Amino acid sequence: MTEKQLKCFTRDFPDVKELIAVQKSLKKEINKANKRLNTNFKKFNFLSKIVEIGINDDELEENLKMYFKNIGFEQVNKVGKHLGEEDLRIIQPDKTIIVETTGIKKLNPTDDKTRQITKHLAVRKSMGENVFGLFVLHSENLKPIKERQKIPFTKKQIEYANADKYGLVTTIDLLFAFKLIKTNKLTFKEFENKICSQGHITF
Repeated sequence: MTEKQLKCFTRDFPDVKELIAVQKSLKKEINKANKRLNTNFKKFNFLSKIVEIGINDDELEENLKMYFKNIGFEQVNKVGKHLGEEDLRIIQPDKTIIVETTGIKKLNPTDDKTRQITKHLAVRKSMGENVFGLFVLHSENLKPIKERQKIPFTKKQIEYANADKYGLVTTIDLLFAFKLIKTNKLTFKEFENKICSQGHITF
């Protein structure tokens, strides 16, 4: 008698029948859990997008918008370069956070690129707004994450950010910040305060 024939022959034995029923029930629960897992993986797809190899700037902006909304900011607007404004605008009851973002193939962005946020900050501050600036960089965007340098900003660029009071952060650091929040190791308020700080921001 083969193993298959033995299983067929004994399937109506009370103890075997009971275990088969348990097995079927567990399979149903596993299928349900797998469906829910897949739904969650899709929900968090923007996390892989913000560090994705070769993603263009428009897609990067769109996925960063989803990132900030999922992290807890209710009002995040994609403003658009065609208006000559910042890429993203995060509006809070007590402040506005303006975000410039870009992806580059090389390690270091140009000074002009990192400092372009200062013109938007200057205009808004002159109107009395409580405004903060954040430059988000997706550097070495043709390399796998593990091969990218941790600090893509030059010493001068960090000095400019400290002097003009805006932040510099990488998409990889934002990725880890999201995990810290979701695992209760960082609060939303701590995250908000951090991205409203100046100089090189890490998590």
